[in-house]
Amino acid sequence: MPQASPVSPDETTHLLKRGSAQWARLAALSPGQRLTLLRNDPSMHHWGLLRHALDACSQAGKTNPVEAVDIAHFAIAVVDSLDAAAYPPTQVSDFRSRALTALANAKRTAADFTGSEQAFLAARRAVEQGTGDPYERANVLSHEALLLRDLGEFEQAFEILDEAFELYRRADDTHLCGRVLIQQAGTIGFLDPMKGVELARRGLGMLDLQADAYLELSARNALTHLLNDAGYAEEARDLLEQHRHLYAKFPSIAAQSRMHWLDGLIARNLGDFRTAETKFRDLRAVFAKHSFDLELTLVSLDLAELLLWSRRNNEAALLIHETYPVLAAWGLENDLLTLWLTLEQHIRSEAEGATLLMRDVAGILRRGWNRRRE
Repeated sequence: MPQASPVSPDETTHLLKRGSAQWARLAALSPGQRLTLLRNDPSMHHWGLLRHALDACSQAGKTNPVEAVDIAHFAIAVVDSLDAAAYPPTQVSDFRSRALTALANAKRTAADFTGSEQAFLAARRAVEQGTGDPYERANVLSHEALLLRDLGEFEQAFEILDEAFELYRRADDTHLCGRVLIQQAGTIGFLDPMKGVELARRGLGMLDLQADAYLELSARNALTHLLNDAGYAEEARDLLEQHRHLYAKFPSIAAQSRMHWLDGLIARNLGDFRTAETKFRDLRAVFAKHSFDLELTLVSLDLAELLLWSRRNNEAALLIHETYPVLAAWGLENDLLTLWLTLEQHIRSEAEGATLLMRDVAGILRRGWNRRRE
């Protein structure tokens, strides 16, 4: 997002260059060493270093959430070090809000949801004491919506994204308006795929596709997924093939598993059960290896549904049975565990409505997975 500088353009350039050099030195150090250097070197007490630390936090969050948390704590320490004579209190509050939002988002990706909630509360307080810049408030809201979505609060996440959209609209920032619409599409799509399709298409039309390749990938992936969920599997297949090259730019497990999962879901809806089964089984192995427990559970449901469609009920029931320990180890509420066992019984007895129950269970898991007991 745009980040207004509190100093002149020439001074901004100077501080950013200094911050870049300093962060290059700090990046290889341990969190404790970074803080010690910061405390003992007044030349680091400036906005430029904060900007580079926040950028580094954002990048680390994609691959190493624990490192992102450490960098966010360092960013907060940089804010604390700023000279009150050089930075107005309201500007410092904006900086603090930015750093706290980075911490909250890093904790979210590290699955520390309680810590994330606390950091967002502090970020909200800080932004209320800031300059009133709409970008700062929208930054908090758009990231907090990700937390709410992770916690299954889809409707509340959608509502605060409405507020973020309005703030970006008032600032006449079409690209960020589009990003919010993509977020909304992914948030509401579980409940209403066609509404998600509409929002994703609107959002894509507003994005600056040259500005953020990963955002374009997320947007294309969301639209393809939602089209398939809404019953337009052939259109989804064509869209995936048209934009498959985007996934090749991001070799991470997360990006590649998105592509393969879509391959499997689309193949299943098109009746190519052999391809779908192969994709789902391969994904189960990947998710199990990397302890992606929610993803493992959800793809197991996708595979079990495919087996039901193929009249292989015993295999489907065995798959559900084998996945139960993952749910139990995660610490889900007893009601969810009981529901999972009920699903297995329905499949074994070939009861009517087993497929619908399976989809209901998937929705309940999405809402309740990260609300597990501490």
